Amino acid sequence: MIYCSINDFAKLPKIGNIDKAVERIKSINTENYAAGQIVIDGKDVFLNLFEYDTKDAALSTSEAHRKYIDVMYVVEGEETVLVKNLADESCITKEYDEADDYLLAKTDADASAIRLYPGMLLILFPEDAHAPGCNTDSTHHVKKIVGKVKIN
Repeated sequence: MIYCSINDFAKLPKIGNIDKAVERIKSINTENYAAGQIVIDGKDVFLNLFEYDTKDAALSTSEAHRKYIDVMYVVEGEETVLVKNLADESCITKEYDEADDYLLAKTDADASAIRLYPGMLLILFPEDAHAPGCNTDSTHHVKKIVGKVKIN
């Protein structure tokens, strides 16, 4: 997991195609935001743009992926993303689905809470089980980008 400001990302060593996703994310703001998908490099790098209201963490389910790294960025609003190492998850509720690249797990109470707000990036790797879209101090309306970067 990497958690940093989008401006500080350039100081990090390059990791595969993550920089392609981040560069495109930088060009999206509240004025040109539209939910949907932006393809950057075929199925290797693309962005999914979402709009939703956050929910209580007790209602969350954790997910993890094997084929893609998630690059999360909130354009508007804020949310908490609960993160825990997949190997330490106590209860897998849906085994890995290769076609859709995800598994589901019960969100454990000891998951780390990461507050995601405009200006901050959260990069999650296959070992990072995560429950996005959780309330911070209250419910927020969120416009969020999830970059998907294929692992080679």
